[in-house]
Amino acid sequence: MRFDVAMAKAYGSLALGMNMRALRDGGADPTGPWGTWGPQFVNSAVTISHGKIAPVPGGVLIKSSGNDNIGAVGVSGDTSDNDEMCAMAGVAATGLASDPCYK
Repeated sequence: MRFDVAMAKAYGSLALGMNMRALRDGGADPTGPWGTWGPQFVNSAVTISHGKIAPVPGGVLIKSSGNDNIGAVGVSGDTSDNDEMCAMAGVAATGLASDPCYK
């Protein structure tokens, strides 16, 4: 099951072009990017993807040196916050970058 969760975090990041923390936080904040429609946006994204998106921290984008999205990584196995930190550390260990997302 952990592989499936990690894959859903990575899939969501790449499909939507954002880290999963941004999706979760934006969906929960009525002053966020989708306003009061945030929960509906997140639910729609999960539904349209047939459940392939896990809108929780732990999925991060991998950026090129030109700041283009070139992939994503998802981590599962601890708390979502720790999963996210591990994902970002893994990307950094390759010499690539990810969007800062840990608060």
